[in-house]
Amino acid sequence: MALLAWEPWQELQSIQEQMTRLLESSRARIQGLEGGGGSWQPAADILETPTALVIKVELPEVAHEDIAVRLENHYLVVEGQRQPQPCSQESLYHRLERPYGPFYRSFVLNTPVDEAHIEARSSQGVLEIVLPKKNQGQTQHIKIQTD
Repeated sequence: MALLAWEPWQELQSIQEQMTRLLESSRARIQGLEGGGGSWQPAADILETPTALVIKVELPEVAHEDIAVRLENHYLVVEGQRQPQPCSQESLYHRLERPYGPFYRSFVLNTPVDEAHIEARSSQGVLEIVLPKKNQGQTQHIKIQTD
């Protein structure tokens, strides 16, 4: 039997990684339940331009048929499900770190948006939703009618 050198720092790093995953999954479950269900939350970026709000949501390996996007009152809701990849008889997972199952995200829209012109497109695992701003605050001239 060969003797192996004990590497305490490697073991501590492994424990730290496991604890980080445990805390992140617990936080995601709690936030998902508060937000109306969903076992995980995909990462998202929100960008505001002079004419639109742009929300990008990371959804790798999620089919667009498994994603629903809707506008409710002043919230944009993105929800769906990521299906686990099937494992064949000859292969075996050694580690599964990516979350699977239902997801839910909601974003408060403090800026009025033009609901009729919202666009959503998916490319390379990123869902991009463009919400054009309503043209509020522009001067509207009102013609005065006479008798």
